[in-house]
Amino acid sequence: MAAARKILVSGDVCGKFNTLFGRVKNILKKNKDFEMLLCVGSFFGSSEESKKEWEGYLAGNNSVPIPTFLLGPTEMQEVSYYSSVSLENGGELCENVTYLGRKGILKTKSGLQIAYLSGLEKSEAPEEGCHFTVDDVGSLESQCQDESFKGLDILISSCWPRGVSNFANQPERFNPEKSGSALVSRLAQQLRPRYHFAGHEGVHYERPPYRNHQVLRESAQHVTRFIALAQAGNPDKKKYMYAFNIVPLVSMDKTELVKQPSDVTECPYNKVSSGSNVNTAGEETNLQSQVTL
Repeated sequence: MAAARKILVSGDVCGKFNTLFGRVKNILKKNKDFEMLLCVGSFFGSSEESKKEWEGYLAGNNSVPIPTFLLGPTEMQEVSYYSSVSLENGGELCENVTYLGRKGILKTKSGLQIAYLSGLEKSEAPEEGCHFTVDDVGSLESQCQDESFKGLDILISSCWPRGVSNFANQPERFNPEKSGSALVSRLAQQLRPRYHFAGHEGVHYERPPYRNHQVLRESAQHVTRFIALAQAGNPDKKKYMYAFNIVPLVSMDKTELVKQPSDVTECPYNKVSSGSNVNTAGEETNLQSQVTL
């Protein structure tokens, strides 16, 4: 089995670049083996301070210590920061900082497959460049229907999936039954990522893993872990950085991959997607160990 890869994930940065990258530098002093940083939610802010901080990175006065990948804008005030690249296809914004694009799958050299969906659902943010549509979701799903596709390691989105807390504990100060995106629920159910990270709500929430198969009806598949992260440097000191080890799915032994943890629940999205032609399907489980920050 291949070696585990070490990954960092951040919630909304909101222009607090020095806070974020200062934290990352401290982490790397203790462990230099992290492969990348994934940022969910809003990366840029609107304050003059955040603009000055970003200019320092563009000019090379400040350095980004690790390859960093981010999602697209969720508000019009962020769009100008992406003017040097295509909002559809992404590109490098400064050294070691890459905008992934509107939607797609990033395949790393180590074998990890990371799906991404930028922006908010169209009904929430109708501004051009800040939203995704049902066609975007369908396009991303189609990329995972090829016979050669073995499964997805990570899904990152700005939006929470609607109904993610079904069969589980409820997050504080947020109701996933009334908020979040049903399209993201559909996407998570179809793609069956081993990890799904989201931001945008300012809430830290780690859901117990849920299964991706019907017991006694389908062969055992890997579970999914959903983790939402708070904003970087938030005053309540809610968790905004997550670190974990993951062995690429393509390199794992099937027996290890499909092991079911003791706290596994049913898939939370069956009710949410029951009316949108989404099948309840599955594939495999997850072997992971969280890294202490």
